[in-house]
Amino acid sequence: MRNLLLLFLLQTAFLFLPFSVLANKDFRTEVIVTYIYDSSGKCRVEKQFTVTNLTSDQMISSYELYFSGPIPADLQGYDQGGKLNFQSEPSDGGTKVRIFFNTIAAGKNEKLTFNIQFSGTSASKIDNRWEIRLPKTDTLEQIDKSMLKLIVPDTFGNLHYSSYTPDLIDTYGVLKNYTYDNFISKSEDIFLIFSLDNVIGFRIEYDLTRQEAINLPSDTLSQKILFKSISPQPENIFSSEQGHWQSQFPPSQKYPLKVLLSGQVQFASSSPEFNKYPFGVNPSVLDYFPEPYILPKTGLSLFLKIPWQFLPLYTQSIELIISNNGNAAAYDISLSLSAPGINLRIDTDKIKVIPPGGHISIPVYLEFPLSSIFQHKYFLITAGDLVMTYNIPVSHLLIFYGLPTFIVAGLFISFAFIAHHAWSLHLQKSTGKSNLHRKSK
Repeated sequence: MRNLLLLFLLQTAFLFLPFSVLANKDFRTEVIVTYIYDSSGKCRVEKQFTVTNLTSDQMISSYELYFSGPIPADLQGYDQGGKLNFQSEPSDGGTKVRIFFNTIAAGKNEKLTFNIQFSGTSASKIDNRWEIRLPKTDTLEQIDKSMLKLIVPDTFGNLHYSSYTPDLIDTYGVLKNYTYDNFISKSEDIFLIFSLDNVIGFRIEYDLTRQEAINLPSDTLSQKILFKSISPQPENIFSSEQGHWQSQFPPSQKYPLKVLLSGQVQFASSSPEFNKYPFGVNPSVLDYFPEPYILPKTGLSLFLKIPWQFLPLYTQSIELIISNNGNAAAYDISLSLSAPGINLRIDTDKIKVIPPGGHISIPVYLEFPLSSIFQHKYFLITAGDLVMTYNIPVSHLLIFYGLPTFIVAGLFISFAFIAHHAWSLHLQKSTGKSNLHRKSK
């Protein structure tokens, strides 16, 4: 009878005084998340939660999870009492899922363990590499301690890049296990790249006796080149018509000159291709070696060289300079410009390639009609994903605004002069007639 009464009280508290782990600070939550990938790239996600009751007067009734999109169709969960029930609702562009438990953790330091499983996002296969992104689905308020495990087959190859360094790496037969402690505290998703191909670092020296172009390692169908540093900094790094990367130094540079270049070849054959050809200086010293993968990045920036003054009714050219400040080449950069009330013309709408550390100059032809005198004057430039708005300073439009003013002022002065002269003639004629009339009398 006593046990039945206690059970009744517990059930009453569960029904009328529910506590969500998300909303209550009197619980401690630990989670182990395991991502398991098969050889085809398909993913299975398993999450094991352990919730500890830190009070003696509350019970755990449910738990909340957040998914950045819709909930997986095969989402399922279990606790000691069997299969779990879920209730979902839209929340902040994603889905909030409330999990209702079959068992109760009543009493201080009592623990409740439950598991959920679902299909995750498959790995992306690009050429000979696999890319994996492990998203966070829990908020910081929910988790006190976390561990993430990634299990991949050895057919994925070696780990060339991870946005966070694994705390532990183990190999079990044909499977590789990567462990991240306290992954929930990370500010971003974990991004990884695996590949069976080689990653090779290189150091190159060039010896110049006069101003000449030097031949730089370049992208090919079998390799991608990343530049870490080049010293001294060249005037520009450009791609020749044949697709070879070259660089020149300004005439003011003192010679003889030693140029040092360091970088990385990715997904290449066992021996890097350095594109040696006759027109230019080839490396005098070349050293390459295995090293960890570096994430390729492009960093485009835009700059406009504009004349001192814009003239109305006159076609002028300005210079658009697009620079690549990243470590990898930028390809097929779409280009567009627009400006309200301004006639624009550009000779190309796509840039084939800008090597890392290089820039390209493109002429833009424009004409200001007088009809745009009262319009706001600016350029809207789009280069790839980069968008820049350039507001033309008034100091560059003095003649544009001044010329119509001079024309209007000149017309006004001319009209005033003509009017004054005509009025003077009229007065002279009137005065002459009056004198003749007096003389006749």
